[in-house]
Amino acid sequence: MPNLGLQINLQRSTYRLGSTIPVSVSLKNTGDINLLINSRMAVNFLGAPESLRDITFNITDPLGKIVPFTARVNTRSLTAKDIAILSPGEMIDKIYNIDELYDISNVGSYEISVTYQNTTAIDDYKTVWKGEITSTSLTIEIIP
Repeated sequence: MPNLGLQINLQRSTYRLGSTIPVSVSLKNTGDINLLINSRMAVNFLGAPESLRDITFNITDPLGKIVPFTARVNTRSLTAKDIAILSPGEMIDKIYNIDELYDISNVGSYEISVTYQNTTAIDDYKTVWKGEITSTSLTIEIIP
């Protein structure tokens, strides 16, 4: 299978409770051939249908419990305009404010990773990359 990398980045490692927490999610073609990918990068909760869930954050709170997805999202179906060519070494990024998507309401350390998955091919794009990859984890500290 061609190589696709997934990485998350934070602007800093400490945030005040109630502040905006932007997380950059990057998909990178780490192989040596062009890849057709689903660039929609729609975020949804783990239980959402696979066709409506490209990005899922995996967040645990200071007690080690899974942080619930609290946002209401309206994800549209995948279309041809969502399919992009990613050349070798090329990367696409999207920023998500996770404080608007998940219940980050306690002080302490949170562990964050993200999973990108695609199971859908459409019309003329039968060779779109399919599979699932998960980033390494990062830790953020929420302070009062």
